[in-house]
Amino acid sequence: MTALTTLVGVVTGAALSRRSQQRQWSLDRQTSACLAVLRESSSLLVGLSVLSGRCSSSSAVPDWQAWNRTLAEVALVADHRIVEAANALDEEIWRVHLEVRRSPAPAEDWFERRERVEAARLMFNEQVRQKLTAPGPPLQRIMGRPAPDDPVWDRPRLR
Repeated sequence: MTALTTLVGVVTGAALSRRSQQRQWSLDRQTSACLAVLRESSSLLVGLSVLSGRCSSSSAVPDWQAWNRTLAEVALVADHRIVEAANALDEEIWRVHLEVRRSPAPAEDWFERRERVEAARLMFNEQVRQKLTAPGPPLQRIMGRPAPDDPVWDRPRLR
């Protein structure tokens, strides 16, 4: 009887350990994919800023292939609510990209366009936090950039 109990304990322990490892692997994959969405969307936003004439960096061209790979990865590994939030972010990026290509905007319009993408990024981030991290109050923003009407933007640029 002791040998049977030991065997049952070993099998049960192995099954629980395997399930725990699979859960941790899945969590790690989802976290990695979600971080890539935030990273790539930030890069796209800089690229869109260049296209709109708001930024002068010649190296910041939108990398649509990297963005599409990132979206595909999150669609494969993430919870459906996270995927839907990533798709909503993608849709807003599409809208802003098409607007920028049709006509570069004055500063006020660019700030409004950028804020729409930032709001979609925040919603994505909140879905990720709800699913993958410990519960907590929602974030009000994910970046500390001053508001468009902050006087800091009126100062001459340093070169």
